[in-house]
Amino acid sequence: MAKLVVSTAQLQCPCGASTAALTVLPSRTVQAESQPAGNIMDAAPTTNIAPFGNCKILTAAALGVPTPCVPATVSWSPGSPTVMIEDQPALTDSSVCVCSIGGVVKINDAGQQSVEVADAPLPAAMQAAMDAADQAAAAADQALEAALKAAGVESFEELPLGEPLSEEEMAELLASMEE
Repeated sequence: MAKLVVSTAQLQCPCGASTAALTVLPSRTVQAESQPAGNIMDAAPTTNIAPFGNCKILTAAALGVPTPCVPATVSWSPGSPTVMIEDQPALTDSSVCVCSIGGVVKINDAGQQSVEVADAPLPAAMQAAMDAADQAAAAADQALEAALKAAGVESFEELPLGEPLSEEEMAELLASMEE
């Protein structure tokens, strides 16, 4: 059995500098411990999945220039095989979400502890994506460490986060990533 994931669940990407909270829109009628319950489609960048601080992959690609995380996620997998929320499988604490930049978002804490649901095994392709993301994060760590050392900075966490992107800047960035 797995925990049902709700709004405020804590998420982690191996390529991000910090954790982020999941946001399930308050219009969701299914709740657990007074929080809206998630389904596998609650993966919209910034709407459901907040940025994870600076992205190690993007920062390494920018030769150590701090580059904010911009989640590029689509859906979670797998969901519960037996519990549906708004016609989609319920989100469980063993679900993962691939970011097209190179990370795999995992759920550190479901946001509630009392409701359990049936769980499904992780598909082999998803496990392969997680392994590839871990390798990409390790390679980015090495490249970033070299760039930081050259710049005289001790660690990734010391990099300033910079100003948040405006909605227009975010739209331009996402459009450029699709090209």
